[in-house]
Amino acid sequence: EIGFNTNKVDNYSVEPNADVHELILNSDVFCALQSSTVIESSISGKPVIVPVFENYKSTKNYKDFIWRGHMELFDVADNKQHLKELIIDLMDHPYVDNNILDRRKKVFKSFFNDLDGVSLNHYVNIITNVATDGKNIKHNVN
Repeated sequence: EIGFNTNKVDNYSVEPNADVHELILNSDVFCALQSSTVIESSISGKPVIVPVFENYKSTKNYKDFIWRGHMELFDVADNKQHLKELIIDLMDHPYVDNNILDRRKKVFKSFFNDLDGVSLNHYVNIITNVATDGKNIKHNVN
């Protein structure tokens, strides 16, 4: 127990239908584990805490932990107390080194292939071309 009482915190909420990107832009510190929001939020230039507690490291699931090879890019909490300390410290000092930010961007690009917002158009064009080619083949149009 880390003593976190949600009734005493006026800026804490769980929003299952929230716009993740809006939350990223309006947050000071991020905490996530096995989610693409880890790397999405990391390129915002804000601190990202990954709670990799010691008991998780000893499980077979840890072998599948997608960010395991990139832990040096995040602040890693190894227990509940450490998580609490990191949140407080990083809210007071939200610094991310430019070298770390550059390396985060490279990891982001390796997963999402886009930092400029052009991937969506690329995928739309591919899908349109495949659909058109399929339609032409079905109707024997050349």
